[in-house]
Amino acid sequence: MSDESEREIRSLVSDLASRELGPARNRRLRASGVGIEPALWKTLADLGLLGVLVPEELGGVGLGYGAAAAAADELGKALLTEPFCAVGVLAAQILLDSTNDRLAQRLLSSLVSGDVIPAVAWQEHGARLAGDHMTTRFEPGTSGGTLTGHKEFVMGGLDASGLIVAGRSDSGVGLYWVPSGSEGVHLEPFTTADGGRHAAVRLDRVRVAPDCVLATPERGLSILQRGLDVALIMISAELNGVASKLLELTLQFVRHRQQFGRPIGAFQTVQHRAADSYMFLKIGATAIRSATSSLTGASDERVSALASRVKARTSTTALQIAKDAVQLHGAMGFTQECDVSLYLNRILVLSTWLGGSPVHRRRYAALHAAGHATLEDARP
Repeated sequence: MSDESEREIRSLVSDLASRELGPARNRRLRASGVGIEPALWKTLADLGLLGVLVPEELGGVGLGYGAAAAAADELGKALLTEPFCAVGVLAAQILLDSTNDRLAQRLLSSLVSGDVIPAVAWQEHGARLAGDHMTTRFEPGTSGGTLTGHKEFVMGGLDASGLIVAGRSDSGVGLYWVPSGSEGVHLEPFTTADGGRHAAVRLDRVRVAPDCVLATPERGLSILQRGLDVALIMISAELNGVASKLLELTLQFVRHRQQFGRPIGAFQTVQHRAADSYMFLKIGATAIRSATSSLTGASDERVSALASRVKARTSTTALQIAKDAVQLHGAMGFTQECDVSLYLNRILVLSTWLGGSPVHRRRYAALHAAGHATLEDARP
């Protein structure tokens, strides 16, 4: 994606943010218990944000990974809690790689228009990476099969039109489309620290039709892993956006808060912290740009290394910026009335979703040892 295109998409999202997003909306949604606001979701679709990875022939805008990262960064600054990365990136990437072209194309067209919200149900207790502890079973039958198991942390699950479910059989891990309201699907709501409303899902012998197999067991795990890795890079961009906005708010505060007769921002220790935070944000942005430009044509292992590199780096940076912001604001930084707490809670959710820094440092180290992470990457 050209620099001009990136500036255009940033301007588009920034304009939306100034009109409809931000801390005030975040508080309103938290009070109302709404997960996905239909009007706002439709606006995201109309602006082409849900189709940024989807080719034009399927109704998308096909601007690619760089554009998706730019959009995620700006949406992070605006405190969007709707599952842009979980649906517009993770679900979209899985559908783009699907082995069932007919179903995938139909779902992608509806995802782009905002008419269908597909949520990905893959994670189970203790799982941080694809394939970990997967006990959900797909039992093949004479016509399709059945899914039985339990999934956690399904982002957008309460508002979803259907679920992309990962299930294990004797042949491997497949991906299956389960429309909302299917018999045997039970949703249990949960609320994240940032006020997001999502779901745990219990599957009790849920019927899967033969034409609802999105990825065969031979390909399902690799398709899921690539989708998660692409989503990790976009989450990192969103996380960098949240952290950069929080740093901006903190700098505004320290310029005016007085202590010992002078602004606390005049103290050298505070200035050093701010300089470090700014530097690490810029390093994170550079790592994200490098990752997005390297995705096309990269091997699965290489994509995993890029994803773990940026997730480890941006999570560490964002958490440190959040810690400093609360410390510099004093006790009021924890209160709901202070915008700092909203950005803090969003950072807590994004930094841990799909694995935090320790998880991805370990994975990066393993990939580096296997030769999939090159020296020029610079360790996270």
